[in-house]
Amino acid sequence: FARLWLLLAAGVVVVLVVGAFGNPAFFRSPSLGVTLRFILYLIPALLQQTLLNGYFVNRVHSLTKSRISTTVIIGILFSVVHLPNPVLVTLTLYGGMISAYFFVGRKNVYPLAVAHAALAAVAYCALPQAWHHGFRIGMQFSLYAPVPGDPCVPQFLRLLGL
Repeated sequence: FARLWLLLAAGVVVVLVVGAFGNPAFFRSPSLGVTLRFILYLIPALLQQTLLNGYFVNRVHSLTKSRISTTVIIGILFSVVHLPNPVLVTLTLYGGMISAYFFVGRKNVYPLAVAHAALAAVAYCALPQAWHHGFRIGMQFSLYAPVPGDPCVPQFLRLLGL
């Protein structure tokens, strides 16, 4: 999975560079939010990777018999599920393709879930809320209202005053 970690590092750098222009406040006041978001997102990322790869990638690959075709189809399907959020559609198009590519070759969702959670945590915290709407999809994307304070800190910790 060395190539996966290199791709993850490249993805994180791209998100941080884009975030530096759109959300410079993140870089002035780093918080533990990225680490907390990563930890809290590991289980949902594992569930998404299991569903995406264990179910959809296996079925699409059994139909196409092509790693490249499977990769492209899965990337498109994964991004469509995240409509109408333009940030998530973009991230999940590439993330879905990378995930499918590695899963077809390795059949292991655990490193994919770690990479998924890491990139999601960095993107959530570094990119402006106005762009990603709290990673909401569907109708919730349009109904999202930005939260005051550091959006990177999970809501339940803000309620505790942390």
